[in-house]
Amino acid sequence: MLFNSFHFLIFFAIVCPLYWLLPYRLQRYLLLGASYYFYMSWRAHYAALLAFSTLVDYFVALGMARYDDRPRSRKLLLLVSLCSNLGLLFAFKYWGFFGESFEAVSRLLGHPMQWPSLQVLLPVGISFYTFQALSYTIDVYRRRIPAQNSLVLFALYVSFFPQLVAGPIERASHLIPQLLAPRTFEVERALHGLKLVMSGLFKKMVVADNLAPFVERIYGGGGHGEPIVFLLATYAFAFQIYADFSGYSDIAVGVAKLMGFDFISNFETPYFSPTVTEFWHRWHISLSTWLRDYLYIPLGGNRLGPGRTYVNLMLTMLLGGLWHGAHWNFVIWGALNGLYLAASRLWGGRAKPWAVRFHVPALLVAALQRALTFHLICLTWIFFRSQTLEGSTAMVAALFRSIVSGELFARASVGRALEVLQNQGATPWLVVALLAWDLGFGSGHRLERFHGKPMALRYAAYSALALAILAFGVFRQMRFIYFQF
Repeated sequence: MLFNSFHFLIFFAIVCPLYWLLPYRLQRYLLLGASYYFYMSWRAHYAALLAFSTLVDYFVALGMARYDDRPRSRKLLLLVSLCSNLGLLFAFKYWGFFGESFEAVSRLLGHPMQWPSLQVLLPVGISFYTFQALSYTIDVYRRRIPAQNSLVLFALYVSFFPQLVAGPIERASHLIPQLLAPRTFEVERALHGLKLVMSGLFKKMVVADNLAPFVERIYGGGGHGEPIVFLLATYAFAFQIYADFSGYSDIAVGVAKLMGFDFISNFETPYFSPTVTEFWHRWHISLSTWLRDYLYIPLGGNRLGPGRTYVNLMLTMLLGGLWHGAHWNFVIWGALNGLYLAASRLWGGRAKPWAVRFHVPALLVAALQRALTFHLICLTWIFFRSQTLEGSTAMVAALFRSIVSGELFARASVGRALEVLQNQGATPWLVVALLAWDLGFGSGHRLERFHGKPMALRYAAYSALALAILAFGVFRQMRFIYFQF
């Protein structure tokens, strides 16, 4: 069931009013049933995996509470949770990838071996709800939160439908207290939720889905084509994935607000970041903070000296890349981001003294920093988007050859770029509209600040969004990119 579908519109039009009509004690049962129906609308039998993870982590946490004074028993229970959740994730997401790699290595060593095959489809949202469930058991183990006694409430925490399949990845310390507390309908909160839903639909249906055919046509060519068109398609994908994913997050946060819940903001104008470190503070915030708190810091963070810090950054981003998908392209994507973060930590802050020395205006330095960061991120998107390692390396090689030779900046290439943009009609202007919306209003906390603007400006902005959705929106149901993770 997609947020941009008539099915979801009918589903939520039934669930939301009924939810507010029910007594507080019954609301959780309705939401739990609705969440499982929402998940089962894809493949009903995969709900068993969701229920299995829920039951394991529920009883593991209760066991930790029971054996509070027995550290070894608590560690054993935590290991059960880690093995159960990560074991399912490995079986359904990584079994084939590691099998292919194992067979390739065995052939290179001259002793070809066969890896057993598992013909299974990837359950939608498994990476998201696995990390959400794991954060709960780890926090109970660390004694940061108490174990939850109510199975229904804990099951709702794991499966709550607005963020079940693509986040934000909520923490138990943030969401469970909201599930426990009685809620009252607030008009202001509901209006804010509706505005977030409208913002998300604009990003998804107007920007992302209009960019998708061009990106698919170029990236579907397997790395064969003109470098300038590769570059334009990479720019287009950078905005497509941002509009698609932040659009999903806006809708998820907005739908939750309509039911009285506050989710964390998952994006904060990431493409205006001056450094890659800052970019990862603003992009997919719920994942980057999860990796920081449950992987980077336990590895030692920056407490064990510079060398170990760089190793920890690389390991964290490599595993972050693998979290996105079982493919060498995602490993390279993670490695590049790890290198960027290490370089940013090593050389960060040196641009300002250089700029002062040569009297470079601060505004120009800021603009150059943001442009450099954006292009570094775009390089990683090539590996993220390409379906094959051969295709991504061919595109990168072609781009670098054309830059070194000057071909990319030649009059013929510029003319070809203008021709391609002209053929895209209104699409480039939609990207400009996205950036203007993001810079002026943004999403999450930035959108909340927009509430203080004059009423005429607010109504004009939301009327323009509604008209853009009606005039330029793609109304055939196109899946969100992060559903594949």
